[in-house]
Amino acid sequence: MRITRADAIFVGFILSLLLFLLFLSTRPRASPSPLPRDDAHRMARTRSECLACHDPEPPTAPYPLRSSHPQKWRDATFACTRCHPRE
Repeated sequence: MRITRADAIFVGFILSLLLFLLFLSTRPRASPSPLPRDDAHRMARTRSECLACHDPEPPTAPYPLRSSHPQKWRDATFACTRCHPRE
């Protein structure tokens, strides 16, 4: 059985795809930003205190979470400081 040009192109495509996936898996992931050092964030200790300003559902929230934010915040037992450490 001979290897045709189409076979070689297919193998090259698969190898380049594997190398690309390997490259993506070795890149560092973006980590969530730490809480700012201002007084409002220094005093916030609970999830409800964070959501007072950052809850995206009420239209009156001054700094709502973006729609791209992970949805873990919807769990009432999840603490915001678990992902966003204090500086």
